[in-house]
Amino acid sequence: MVSDAWGEWNQKSSHEMEGEEVHDILTSAAFWKGVKELLAVSKSIVCLLRQCDKGVPIVGKVYYATFLIGEELGAFKEGTSEQHPGVKFSVVKYEQISWLWRKRWEYLHSDMHSAGFVLEPEFQSAEYGQD
Repeated sequence: MVSDAWGEWNQKSSHEMEGEEVHDILTSAAFWKGVKELLAVSKSIVCLLRQCDKGVPIVGKVYYATFLIGEELGAFKEGTSEQHPGVKFSVVKYEQISWLWRKRWEYLHSDMHSAGFVLEPEFQSAEYGQD
């Protein structure tokens, strides 16, 4: 996009207008800010989905991972995420994403899923019983 070859190709192309539009998007700070936010919020979700594909009992792990995603969303709202410093969601973006998370959390926050968390050997230490 910033090389001489790109500029030459774009000038010769019949799609010069589209090429300029693509260039403007890819070199804008707003675009890359959005990419950074998308990667920050999707990392935990992708990790959770990969864990679900293992074919082992994971109800407790899914419950806890979903809880952690909610905590991470709160950090993105405040701009205090330790894993993703500098990522701070606008109020509108936070509300949209947290609404989706809350729908899933309400589904998972059942007696069965809570019991799966409590009975998961990985979470039977005092560290997880503080809250």
